[in-house]
Order: sequence, then C-alpha cells, then structure tokens
Amino acid sequence: AGYALQFPRKGTSDYVIITRGMPNLSAVTVCLWIKTADTGNDGTLLSYAVFGKCNALLMIDYGNLRIFINDHGSGSTSVSANDGKWHHICLTWENTAGSWKLFRDGSVTVSGKSFQTGNVIRGALVLGQDQDSKGGKFEAHQSFIGEMTGINIWDHVIKDQEIARMSKSCLTGVGNVFQWREFKAHIKGSVKIIKPSC
Repeated sequence: AGYALQFPRKGTSDYVIITRGMPNLSAVTVCLWIKTADTGNDGTLLSYAVFGKCNALLMIDYGNLRIFINDHGSGSTSVSANDGKWHHICLTWENTAGSWKLFRDGSVTVSGKSFQTGNVIRGALVLGQDQDSKGGKFEAHQSFIGEMTGINIWDHVIKDQEIARMSKSCLTGVGNVFQWREFKAHIKGSVKIIKPSC
C-alpha cells in the first residue's frame, strides 16, 4: 500500500470514487494524510453521498476544515492543513451522544457533542471532490489540489492514543470499512499514483 495519489489541478475531472455497498455507520473513524499548499480552493478531502443527502459525510476546506454529517455542518473549526507539509487528519464520530473529534497530527484540535445523535452514515465515497448529488455534480472550486495517502475508514471510534500513534508514520492503520489499498483501482481523470514523500 506504499503509494500516494497526486491531484494535479483545479477542476472536476480528477477524483477517486468507490460506489460499492457499505454498512450504515453509527460510528466512524476516518484517517488520511494530505499535503497541499493550495490557498485558493475549498479543497475537499473526501465526501460520502446518498440519494437525497449529498453530504452524508464531508470533510472540506483544508484552509479551515469543516465537517458535515447528513447535511449538518460543524461550522468553522479553524483547523488548517494547507501549508505545503504533510498532515495526518482524523475524524471520529459516534451517534449515541453525537460526540465527534477532529485530529491534526495526532492531537485533538476541536471536538463536540450532540452532532447528528441517533443518525447513521451511508453512501458513495469520493476523494478529492464534493458530491452535490450521489457520485457527481462536482464544483471546481471545491476540488482537492495536492497529494493524499493512507486513507482508511473504520466502523468504530479509534482511541485518541492509537490516532496519536498512527500520526507518527504515514502508512499505518488498516480500515475495516475502506482500506488504502482499495483506492488505487478507482482513479478518474489525471490523478497520478506516486511514491509517498511523507
């Protein structure tokens, strides 16, 4: 799984999409590594969408990360990751208390409760674009420009200490919903497979 994906330009044709069925998620951990120096776009890290809910799960704007679950947003987090360096970004959420945490480089940067309590997440997964309908309706100003690696998704909340450990090496962790090795086969447009530099 030692590869990274390079998203070379602003536009709507470069992305990765996986449409295979996935379980309804009552809890989730999403972790990935990103490297970008782009300050002109609301770069989208990843998005899940279903018919009727285009933001089932959305991580957008590497200049000021925002999280959406089932079309409800976290608001501004003041967390940025677009300084041209590699950053490890993780999101955890569970629906019992609606508690969520956003991590950058192994540390909790912002957290909250009562966020989409009792709801579940389901949908098609896209890297690098924000879906405004399931599997499409991308907008160029929301495209990701830069590199990604090590994206994994779990169906449970991973402990803070484990996320801190994963942030020390860019190829750690194997998701039980999606694993990084799966994404290579689903590239669209000019996304390039490169060696990871983190």
